[in-house]
Amino acid sequence: MYPSISEYIQAIELSADTFKTLHHLTPLRRPDGQLYFSSGNFAVVFRMQDCRTGHVVAVRCFLRAEPQRQTRLWFIARYIADHFPHYLIPFTYHTNELWVDTRFGQAGEFDLVTMPWIDGQPLARYVADLCQAQHKDALHQLARRFDKLAHWLINQPFAHGDLKPDNILVGPDGLLTLIDYDGFYVPMLDGLTATELGTLPYRHPARTLHHFDRHLDDFSLLALSLELHALSINPALFTDTDSLFLSTQTVEQPFSSSHWEQLRSLQSRAVSLRAGLLEYALHSDPGAILALKKLLVSRDY
Repeated sequence: MYPSISEYIQAIELSADTFKTLHHLTPLRRPDGQLYFSSGNFAVVFRMQDCRTGHVVAVRCFLRAEPQRQTRLWFIARYIADHFPHYLIPFTYHTNELWVDTRFGQAGEFDLVTMPWIDGQPLARYVADLCQAQHKDALHQLARRFDKLAHWLINQPFAHGDLKPDNILVGPDGLLTLIDYDGFYVPMLDGLTATELGTLPYRHPARTLHHFDRHLDDFSLLALSLELHALSINPALFTDTDSLFLSTQTVEQPFSSSHWEQLRSLQSRAVSLRAGLLEYALHSDPGAILALKKLLVSRDY
């Protein structure tokens, strides 16, 4: 059984004694004195400082088991290190690194991941601020920057596996960075199944764990590109939920969702092309969306 968030907090508070090798890392605190951390369904991430270099580091601790995690993340880390682009963050996997006293008086050593800390806002928060300000030009530029990222990613031999607004950071300079690599596919993992399905509405509703290849992100990239272009036309469409505009109903019940009519009403060629391709993808099997490459570099809007 994995530790809870509160148990990890206790261990990081005592990191000088609980780390096996990372004694040079010290936790950073918020203005109220609490540890600086964030959490999701699969991990809790602490912000720490490397006393040797002064650099800020993210320490990611796992909250639940995943099949073959150590092997998968080792291959993923190696692949990113060998093919390091500016959209990804190199990381290191540490085995049995952190001693944690867990519930029921048990204790043990747990694996974790370290990587450079990247300053930025999650895409959802960044888009929310732009939409609230009705900043259409900035939203349009963001949509174009995202299309550039999407075109780059769709041409790679790997895939992220769980692309959604929470897993994309927008830096102070506007650069986009992908985070959370647990569902990553790299060629060295051929023959394995996925460990997660991705998140609706950013995954094909018919996707299964057996869909695990370089085309995992095609549907996600198309859905996100559609949302960003739609919001650049009408920022009022933004919904402060787990998505930017689309919903689970949009992809699971496309004929009854009001979103499709809202998209058509925008009278935007860029939006219409993406909406039409998304409708086509929903009525096709999960996998490669061949027309997406050309659409992402189109200047016909």
